[in-house]
Parts: sequence; C-alpha cells; structure tokens
Amino acid sequence: TEDYGLYMIEGHNLLYGCKGGLYCGMACEQTFATRISQHDSWLKYAQDVTVRLGRPRPEDYKWEPPLWPDWVKLVADVEALTIYWHSFPYNSRHIGNYTGQPLRVQNWGNRGNLQTEYSSDWRPPRPWPELEQAQDC
Repeated sequence: TEDYGLYMIEGHNLLYGCKGGLYCGMACEQTFATRISQHDSWLKYAQDVTVRLGRPRPEDYKWEPPLWPDWVKLVADVEALTIYWHSFPYNSRHIGNYTGQPLRVQNWGNRGNLQTEYSSDWRPPRPWPELEQAQDC
C-alpha cells in the first residue's frame, strides 16, 4: 500500500493571493502518480504547486473499533473529513457536511496547511452563560 492513500495539492490561490491547499483527493484503486496526473487539465495553470501524500497507519486504526476491514472506506472518510474541515477551493463534494464514520485525524510530518488534528465529533465551544445573557440585552 505504499503508493496509495490521500493527497493534497497546494498552490497559489488566485482568490486569496497566497499559497494554500487547493484540492484533497484519494488514490485507492490507482497509484498516487496515476491519480494526480488526472488533474493535469487544471494543474498546468497552477503556480507554485506542491503535492503532499498521506497514508493511514495500520497501527493507528487496525485494532480499534470500529474495525476497518474496508481500507477504501476508511480513506474515503478521512478524505471527506479533511475536505469538510479545510474547504479546499477545487473540491466540490464534502464541503458543507461530513456524514462518514466517527474519526479523529492527526497529521504528522510535513503537513503543509493541514490542521494538526481534527475530528468528526468536535463541536465549537459555547460561550460562557454570562456572555450569552449579556448578548441578549
């Protein structure tokens, strides 16, 4: 499985004027090289492109519930959660919600603009009750 997993394409974002994540995808049925080459139609116009590769580590999920007999489903859910959290401008699916399995993702190494950690069950903290009352006035 060394040639399979998740990838993120970073580049200069014309809208925001800085380098950041443009697209997140997965390569499960084909290698990274084959899958990424399918983006040539728009990548050839992108500037300052970096491609980052990631793989779920079996020791992080193999023995924990739910058991992940379907590696492709796991990678698809990690991709969906990553897109949901980061709102990549060239992705259209998974931007508005996440409906996959409960997950916690940790990114190690040279992760670029990806958050260090994010999960499917995190909720923004609510303001202190005193602040809520003060806002009602």
